[in-house]
Amino acid sequence: RAAAEVLTPLPTPPDNWVYSGDDPFRDLAVLGVLPDSVSGEQFARALRKDRTWHESALLRYLQGLPWWVSRGDSVSLARFAARAAQLAERGQPRARLRGRYFAAAASGYLALVRGDSARAVRLFRALPDSLCLVASCFAEKLILARLLAARGEDRAAAELLDGWVWADGRTPSFVLATLERGRLAERLGQREKAAAAYRFVAEAWARADPELHQ
Repeated sequence: RAAAEVLTPLPTPPDNWVYSGDDPFRDLAVLGVLPDSVSGEQFARALRKDRTWHESALLRYLQGLPWWVSRGDSVSLARFAARAAQLAERGQPRARLRGRYFAAAASGYLALVRGDSARAVRLFRALPDSLCLVASCFAEKLILARLLAARGEDRAAAELLDGWVWADGRTPSFVLATLERGRLAERLGQREKAAAAYRFVAEAWARADPELHQ
């Protein structure tokens, strides 16, 4: 909440503002501590034809897929997927690559919103790691790990997180991914790894919002 209070009064960044792993906007939006009006306005920019997808680094407004799925917004997900598919065919070179990745990722999120977790797993598993050079894949990897864990595929979920947990190393999602890895380690009998993960989360949340201490 303190982070949101700092972030919300700031001016809306220009459309060429570069997203980095240190930007908390996406996570604060998904966690619901930013007003939906602020998050929705930012992410809706990706649906406009006058907004670019080909900057050298990711722009903040291209990070809306996890937020739309957290709100069950299948309409925006479908519109995003359609624009991504269009750019994959006719955009500039970097935009085409991003279009390929985001069209596939959006399809996975749509399956999730529609309650088809088996299809979502197949689609997220099929996402090519090579395209992570032009898209931030961490959110999709974390969701896939959670879906695998929900199916009892704990070892596959743990191996996936081991490869990707550090990809967003200074954000709230990193702490959540570490907590997820600790739970998996506990179920797999990896006591030292579980203890280390839980210790990190406890230290990170030592002065967290009250509900995280429940």
